[in-house]
Amino acid sequence: GASDTAVQFARRGWKTLLTLERGQTPVLRGQTPVTAGGSDPLVLAVTTDARALDAAAAEKRTSDALARLVDSGIDRIYLKIDSTMRGSVPGQIAGALAVWRRTYPNASAVVCTAYPRMGRTTAANHVLVDGRPVERSAIGRDPVTPVKTSDLAVLIPGSRHVALDEIANRSAPDATRAPAPIFTVDARSDEDLAMLASAVEAAGPSAIPVGSAGLAGAMAAIWSEGVRPIEPVWVPGAGGSRSPRILIQMTSLHPASRAQVARLAEAFPDVVVLTGLAEQVAETFADLVERERWDVLGLIGGD
Repeated sequence: GASDTAVQFARRGWKTLLTLERGQTPVLRGQTPVTAGGSDPLVLAVTTDARALDAAAAEKRTSDALARLVDSGIDRIYLKIDSTMRGSVPGQIAGALAVWRRTYPNASAVVCTAYPRMGRTTAANHVLVDGRPVERSAIGRDPVTPVKTSDLAVLIPGSRHVALDEIANRSAPDATRAPAPIFTVDARSDEDLAMLASAVEAAGPSAIPVGSAGLAGAMAAIWSEGVRPIEPVWVPGAGGSRSPRILIQMTSLHPASRAQVARLAEAFPDVVVLTGLAEQVAETFADLVERERWDVLGLIGGD
């Protein structure tokens, strides 16, 4: 999740830094891994690994991570959640709001899980996968965090469903309406996400955009005005005709992940794919990285 959100900004020219260690959030001031000053915009993507936690634990883990980022000097936040609402989303939102309200007492969360390019949309405040309620998809049978209803009013207790123009008119992000306002918005297309991103930007920094990589891409477009695109460091096929050596570790059971790996194997028949129990696969993966040279390393699956 942290990766597929960060890449939305990377492809628009932002320098990106992904950290997997919750207690090692980079500090922007002073000694930093990436220069934050000057004209180069910087995105810090912090994975909290909170999906499978209960609400209270997820709230604390999210608030702790965001508090460190705020202390480091960030001025914008994007809260990435699962596009199918798996896991502890209410706790994650509560944790983000608790910290953001220290700076913006009227902070609100504008939630849109839609990722149309991946077949995930929201309509009438319900989460749909390929046009069907999410609980009728493979997500409803997720072995760790199954989603049993598509109704966002149930999935995010205390939230209020609003039309896009309510966000655009800045009437939704209003602290007088609820102690910690959370608003859900429908989106069926990339155009809907683009309009929502514009509305969130107009609402000001007190409004926290919350969503999947879909809304992240739309926010990246809004926030990237004047950002100069950067060239990728490595492109498949660049530097000669040699087929790249690719090592993939996959612990995801999702059909889409398996289909992606199958497609990759069609394009690059020599790809090495490791599957199985996460801990065992990780040991083999690490051993191969130590012993051999690879052009591309890939990790698929939250485990």
